[in-house]
Amino acid sequence: MENIRTATIDAMQKIQIDEWLRQADKHIREGRYIAADEMLQKVFTVHPQNTTARSYQDRIQFLIKQLSQRVGLDDSMYKEIKKYRDLVSKRKINQVNTLLNSAQQFLNNGYFNKASDQVNKALGLDPG
Repeated sequence: MENIRTATIDAMQKIQIDEWLRQADKHIREGRYIAADEMLQKVFTVHPQNTTARSYQDRIQFLIKQLSQRVGLDDSMYKEIKKYRDLVSKRKINQVNTLLNSAQQFLNNGYFNKASDQVNKALGLDPG
C-alpha cells in the first residue's frame, strides 16, 4: 500500500513539474522572464536537479543577452530585462552569503576543510 501512495505522489509531482515547465516555456516565449523564473523556482523546489528547468534558465539568459544588445527596445522589455537581472543578482548574493555564513560556522567549529569548500563554492558563484 505504501508503494502505491509513493508512486501516486511521484506521479502527481511529475505532472505538476510538467505543468510548471509548460507555463515557464509559455512565459519565455511571451518575454515574461520574471514569471518564467517563478515557475522554474517552483520546479527547483521540488526537483533541484531538473535539467529541463536548467536549460530554460540558460535560454532566458541567452535571450536577455541578445535583447540587451538590440537598439530601440520598448520600455516594457527594458524594464523586464532590468528586473530579471536584479532578481538574478539578488539570488546570487543570497547564495554567496549563505555559503559564507556556513563557512564561518565550520570555522567556528574547527572544520577548516569544510569551511574552505564553502568559500570555494562562494567564489565560484562570485569571484569578486
